[in-house]
Amino acid sequence: MLPALLAILPQISFAYTHPTPPLHSLPSGLKTKTALLIIDMTVEQWAGISYLRNETLGVIEGLVETKGFDLILDSHLWMECGDGDGDEGGPGDEGGGGGETGGRTASNESTLCEVTAVGRKNTEPARLIPSLRRPWVEFVEKKQYSCFYASPLDALLRTNGVSVIYVVGINSNYCVFATVLEAWERGYDTRVVMDGITSVDGQEGHERGLKMLHSFFDLSTSFKFINSTDIDIFLP
Repeated sequence: MLPALLAILPQISFAYTHPTPPLHSLPSGLKTKTALLIIDMTVEQWAGISYLRNETLGVIEGLVETKGFDLILDSHLWMECGDGDGDEGGPGDEGGGGGETGGRTASNESTLCEVTAVGRKNTEPARLIPSLRRPWVEFVEKKQYSCFYASPLDALLRTNGVSVIYVVGINSNYCVFATVLEAWERGYDTRVVMDGITSVDGQEGHERGLKMLHSFFDLSTSFKFINSTDIDIFLP
């Protein structure tokens, strides 16, 4: 029986295929396309930031004006929740990323509805901070810690041929980490702009996020930690 099975194995077409093939290599002659991904820089979430506040914002504002990116994307929490105006929240309210995960219900679009009071759809505090609002900054709704979860982000990037993502925003130890991990899993060359991220949890939370990132990606050839001053070197 076993020899017969081994003989036919090469003829079997397995149903599983990788849903998102790696994008690291492009045919020669094609320009590498890039995106700047701005995470959770909303009025209400940015209000909770004190650590490296001015420095981080200055970097992000400068990058938004950069013309070298093919796309500049604003991805922030934008959820339908069954709690009315969203005044009742649990742990992690300020950062949209702390506390334990609650259950998803028919009235809640995301499990985050039960652990944070930020990110309520169609509310002004949940919108991008005014200093980053530009006609060329495109909004992508975010439903979870990762910007990719249940969102059109991956489709938008692939439709535009983007293979390299530069990440800035908040929080280093929550949504930045979750998004970067999923971007890397999906085959994107990922660049974390170190002076363009911070955390609602202050220096301790920020450094914890950096430690998490380093522990996962220090050995990866498709991942880089860079500063904003290095971006001219890396942009195609």
